[in-house]
Amino acid sequence: MIVSWKLNIQKRYLKMSDFKNDLAELVIKQGIVGIKPEGITLKSKKISHWYANCRILSQSMSSLNDVSHLIAGIVTDLVKDQEVDMIMGVPEGATLLSQIINEQLIIAGIIPDKIYQKRAKAKEHGDQANKFWVTGQCPKKIWLFEDVTTSGISTFEYIRKLESEDPEIEIVGVIALINRLQLDKNGVSVVENMEKIGKKYFPLLTVNEVLPNAISLLPESEQEEWKKVINQEYIDEWGENSPVSLW
Repeated sequence: MIVSWKLNIQKRYLKMSDFKNDLAELVIKQGIVGIKPEGITLKSKKISHWYANCRILSQSMSSLNDVSHLIAGIVTDLVKDQEVDMIMGVPEGATLLSQIINEQLIIAGIIPDKIYQKRAKAKEHGDQANKFWVTGQCPKKIWLFEDVTTSGISTFEYIRKLESEDPEIEIVGVIALINRLQLDKNGVSVVENMEKIGKKYFPLLTVNEVLPNAISLLPESEQEEWKKVINQEYIDEWGENSPVSLW
């Protein structure tokens, strides 16, 4: 697996679209996306009837390896073009997955073989070289990695935390496994919020690329009704400019 994947990345035997299609298929196969009849409360306090539970990917090494090699294939050019030192997962949901993505990129020779481990809390004693970073090695340029973005508020908070702790670190932007394509309480999308703070935003998948396939797994008699429910959620939020259409 590692050898063949390394050749795919280095020689680009696979197109990015191939990696992305396989990633969308894997997300459905693993049950990451689906319908929640009773509804779930998002961080924005809004109720939604579909979920994206990416923590399932961190429950076994096989799942981590499968999804990380696909993600690494998609983000290779982003990492190389920006000369990024690492992809850093936003705690806690994306931490494990980002570690394996970095391992895959190191094996393929895309990023240097260095280990960076961020402390949850600054170390107040001892060598100040590892006050914030366990290994004493501090990355200069970072892509943050988030599993699911709704409005991006929690991600923005983490960006502010990192930048206040170490102003020398450059956070290029955020890579998201799935973008729910929703708005914050002020009616602003995650893309617009990222633009406001001068950060790039790169979603690997959106609701439009995963939810239709998840709905297709439901009994046929239920599919049209759930399409109506989800479409209405987005119309209520976006109005006539809704970016989601499941027809």
